Amino acid sequence: MKPWLIQRGGFKNINHNEITGIDSLISWDYMGSSEFEWGALPDGLKKLMDSFDSLHIFVYNNIKDLNNNPLYILCRDYQKDEVTQVIVNLFSDNPHRLKEWSGMSDYISNPSRFSQKTNFWWDIENDWMCCFGAEHINKLAIALNKTFTKKKDHNPNNPLPTNAALQARKEKITFKDDGKIYIINYLNKETKIVKRKIKSVDTDNHSLTIINRAGNERPINLKLPNIPLSNAIMKELKQWEHINA
Repeated sequence: MKPWLIQRGGFKNINHNEITGIDSLISWDYMGSSEFEWGALPDGLKKLMDSFDSLHIFVYNNIKDLNNNPLYILCRDYQKDEVTQVIVNLFSDNPHRLKEWSGMSDYISNPSRFSQKTNFWWDIENDWMCCFGAEHINKLAIALNKTFTKKKDHNPNNPLPTNAALQARKEKITFKDDGKIYIINYLNKETKIVKRKIKSVDTDNHSLTIINRAGNERPINLKLPNIPLSNAIMKELKQWEHINA
């Protein structure tokens, strides 16, 4: 993978409920080359939406901004290692040559107002995005989810995937010494489910359904890339079925 067209942008100061799509969230920098014009961004966004079900968000703690916020990367599951290598290079002192200046290395080293204005990057050819901090990545996930929902509404034959990686329900489960069950979501935020009831456990598909405090069913997909679940864990989960934790 060779990066060439990296679109710069900056997060707008808006609330979660004001987000309607990515254009409502990001102020796009003028790049100065025709490759970024004539529908390049809409075409790039369409490619992301066409592979929405394979998108994944992960944190890369080895790169942080001047406020000590870690880097978050969005890309397809199978591209994770390759995209990470590319991004690490772009944040280095000797990055790949790009069509236009990205400002990535300056952002993590230069506190000037000009350098800090750009805090979002999108490779419109290789379909990855990155930014810093949980607040920004949460807003980006909302924006892309809403964009996908609009696309789904326009095309009823392309339903919203039940295991979309940008939805917080795509989580893993762990057991701790206190005997309680914990949910870990893609932002590494931990939620206890000790006061909830597991309604059903699907050991074949590594998924379960819980009843939350409001009495509603909530499906949880446990089958994450690079996080294999052993049969022993699934068997232990099965024992919690229909039992109040």
